[in-house]
Amino acid sequence: MFANLRFPNFTPHRKTTAAQEFKWHLRRLYRRPFHSLLRWKASRKVSRLSVPYHLVMLQLEHDASVQYHSPFNTTQEFLDVVFQAFANGAPSQHHLVFKSHPLDDGRVNLRKIVSELAAHHGVEDRVHLFTAESWQNCLIMQRPPSPSIPRQASRHCGAVYR
Repeated sequence: MFANLRFPNFTPHRKTTAAQEFKWHLRRLYRRPFHSLLRWKASRKVSRLSVPYHLVMLQLEHDASVQYHSPFNTTQEFLDVVFQAFANGAPSQHHLVFKSHPLDDGRVNLRKIVSELAAHHGVEDRVHLFTAESWQNCLIMQRPPSPSIPRQASRHCGAVYR
């Protein structure tokens, strides 16, 4: 955030500045009470989902353990592998539920990535994204669920169709 005059040639190991980090953390702090309520509601909705589902817990893309020890360079690379495996191997009545990291600050647009990959792999009617940044707390689905999946399962997720 402030220039270090004693070490003018210092280069930080992080890709973001302290000012950017501060802005993201301040935004999270401001929204925290609302997001706590959304996370609680999302947990209830998932527990009431009346179809089998696969839960994917997401890590922060900028976390050091991911950057240095993961075979994936980005969250999108990881999600593409997950979607490919789900589309090719999961029974048609199964759903895929993603939960963002509790400290996710919105640096990576998970909603956009998940929506695009779900459409690309043809599983958008079976994918749900729960994130603290989400107003609806659920992925906006591209089309209504298939007739074989009870309508109430979609309502539990709070899904919105366009």
